[in-house]
Amino acid sequence: MECQAGCGLWARNRDGRVVKLEGNPAHPVNRGALCARGQAGLQGLYDPDRFRGPGEKDGSGVFRALSWEEAFSKAAMELKGLLSRGEGERAVFMTGLLTGSLRDLCIEWVEKLALGGLVMYEPLSYEPLAQAAQKVFGTWAVPHYSMEKADLIISFGADFLSTWISPVEYARRFSEFRTPEEGKRGFFVFFGPRLSQTAANADMWLQVRPGAQRYAALALLKASWKDKEGEKAPWPGSAHLEAFLEKWEEETLLSKAGLKREEFHFVRKLFQRSRRPIVLSSGLETVDPHAHETAWISHVLCSLKKESLELIDVGRGWSIASAAKRSELLSLRDKIESKEISLLGWRSTHKMPKGLGSRMNRWSS
Repeated sequence: MECQAGCGLWARNRDGRVVKLEGNPAHPVNRGALCARGQAGLQGLYDPDRFRGPGEKDGSGVFRALSWEEAFSKAAMELKGLLSRGEGERAVFMTGLLTGSLRDLCIEWVEKLALGGLVMYEPLSYEPLAQAAQKVFGTWAVPHYSMEKADLIISFGADFLSTWISPVEYARRFSEFRTPEEGKRGFFVFFGPRLSQTAANADMWLQVRPGAQRYAALALLKASWKDKEGEKAPWPGSAHLEAFLEKWEEETLLSKAGLKREEFHFVRKLFQRSRRPIVLSSGLETVDPHAHETAWISHVLCSLKKESLELIDVGRGWSIASAAKRSELLSLRDKIESKEISLLGWRSTHKMPKGLGSRMNRWSS
């Protein structure tokens, strides 16, 4: 769980100590490969600052070491007191991203005790991708892309060979996408402000101004919508989209993105001629301040081609979509500030969101 991809691991040990991590060749996600972040996960085991056991903060703000028995007893006493007073909703259990039986156990525990809820916090949750999928495909999900079956990939800042969602799996799929069939191989275009690892592997890197990916995506959508020659859109809301596109001029969009007309129209023709294009976006506001809009435009572009829709799986989307939304985290913060929360339980490999722990007088880890 160094990231949300969930790659399978093999751990080599010597004299009872783990000395090397590698990918599990039988795992369906990474099939034996492992990224640098996964390889570095070994360092956490020997980190001198790692978590060594429970503690209790005294009046001076210093943590006093506790035994596990003491920690369980104190946490149970706090929780039991709230439940006896009928105030179970004042206790919230917060975790990192959970999946499978552990997630089911936590949900069942919270529901049976009638606690204030289970909040799964993930710093990089790709919420804009899930929100855009809800608008375009009707499902809240971070889509799963079968890019190896595409004939064209256009990425608006999605660095899938380095950090994006599941780089090991997508690197394998990209390799298959690059493998020639009948003398032809897929073409890859990357829009982004810097020459990232993914951009360096593109057939064509178009450098856009930082934060201007949405203008490039919008220009492609406006041109592609016009190329449809009045064909009905395969999803509701086309009238609203047409009205939205009318507000923008191509020259204005290209100027804001910092793109040259000749390069852009080359990409436009590529998209127009392709049968199975896939359009990706970062889905992260740290990469694109307009990530929600860029993701929405990317999904709409994919929906313009019927065969492209077959390469996007929202029913088998990534588990990261179940992480807490930004609005839920803000709501939790507001409840803590207004003293509606008395006990915050925290279980995660990540640090607590900045500011939440400092707003609690007492919290358990």
